[in-house]
Amino acid sequence: MPGLPDGALCFVGGLTPIPLWKLVPIATIGRAPAFFLVNVFGHLVANGDVYEAMVLLALIVGFSIIGYLNRDQITRFLDRRFS
Repeated sequence: MPGLPDGALCFVGGLTPIPLWKLVPIATIGRAPAFFLVNVFGHLVANGDVYEAMVLLALIVGFSIIGYLNRDQITRFLDRRFS
């Protein structure tokens, strides 16, 4: 659904001191994988490939948990690379 929640986060991003020329590519690159995965998941469900959809969902949840648990290391790495 347009606007929630990622649209609101992009709006809030526009209120930060990050220049627009940096914010737009970050938002585009950051949101692209989610758009892709949502479309693939919907395609699998619509075609009745429930097993494959559940495997994809499990992978997404697994990688999300790994990312969450390692968020401090990821943030430090990105700060060093792009600061």
